[in-house]
Amino acid sequence: MKYLAWDIGIKNLAYSTIDYDPEKKTKTIINWGVINLMDAADEEVKKIHLCCESSAKGDKCKVKAIFLFADDPTQGLCKKHKQMNKYKATNFLDLSHKITCCYQIKDKTIKDSESTSHSCGKTAMFCSKTNLNLSYCKQHLKVVQKKDKFEIYEIKITKKAKAMGQPMLKLAENLYSHLNKNQNDFLDVDEVIIENQPVLKNPTMKSIQILLYSWFVIHGTMPKKINDIHFFSASKKLEAYDDKDDEIGKTVSGNQYQMNKKKAVLYTTEMLKNNSKWKTFFETHKKKDDLADAYLTNCYYIDRKYNTQKDPKKDSKKDIQENTKIDPKVDLQMDLRTEEVKCGEVKKNKNKLMDFFAKKT
Repeated sequence: MKYLAWDIGIKNLAYSTIDYDPEKKTKTIINWGVINLMDAADEEVKKIHLCCESSAKGDKCKVKAIFLFADDPTQGLCKKHKQMNKYKATNFLDLSHKITCCYQIKDKTIKDSESTSHSCGKTAMFCSKTNLNLSYCKQHLKVVQKKDKFEIYEIKITKKAKAMGQPMLKLAENLYSHLNKNQNDFLDVDEVIIENQPVLKNPTMKSIQILLYSWFVIHGTMPKKINDIHFFSASKKLEAYDDKDDEIGKTVSGNQYQMNKKKAVLYTTEMLKNNSKWKTFFETHKKKDDLADAYLTNCYYIDRKYNTQKDPKKDSKKDIQENTKIDPKVDLQMDLRTEEVKCGEVKKNKNKLMDFFAKKT
């Protein structure tokens, strides 16, 4: 039986596919990775230029280039290397200060015979190839090019896009593009487990969860490729690490969120100690915490479904919870009931306010 678990994020979605053998009680990792919903957006944002010179030791300079070559603005120099003698007569596009649009706008309020004007002052996005001092915003570039067509450079934007600022449509398109490209891997499973998100706390995360769920309904359960899809509470995943003494967990510190993230990484590392291939993959990955969340969620779901945990925790309350087999659908129903109650409370309070103001008027 193959299980695919998802850890939901606004920018990064981690997934873990495990093939479980009920007879041997073995878990085999089939697929494991992270989808970056900002890949397409990052490609549209211009990369920060690095200085093309080398240090005294021969290593490539890693300082941001703020002086771009006029004849090739894809290359540039940092402030230090620009001072080299061989670049004294070189023409540069200077990005060390804010470049503003130089278009002159006539002052309409002046009634004298001699009209005055002022520069636009908006951030310039383009400049002339032949005269780098002539820089324009997008609006005024169109105006001047109607009179005189000339070659331009695009002034590079170095600000990185943020996931929170992206339209939901863009995130949805990026998500579905990734899923469609790799659907052979994602649909070759028996069950899908998706981390459940609260409705009111983070609506964007909830929306991504539902987008992911919808894709698996359309491409998985409807054509009978996948047996079932479950929403699963993330609060239980750390219990996938089966150690009643929890010596590893005692070494971490910080607030609860930070401790959970650190524990997830440490637990996963320990659980992979006899699997050199995936241990190396995990330890060298930039998003270890996201990978760990997806992996532990999958492991705990399998353990709970087949009741394979060896030793319960010391806490008597946890003993009862861990030794009780719970249907994932019951978890989902409980989550939905909780969210219905929350939505009902909001609607009830809204109606009270409307009645209050109606009486006042």
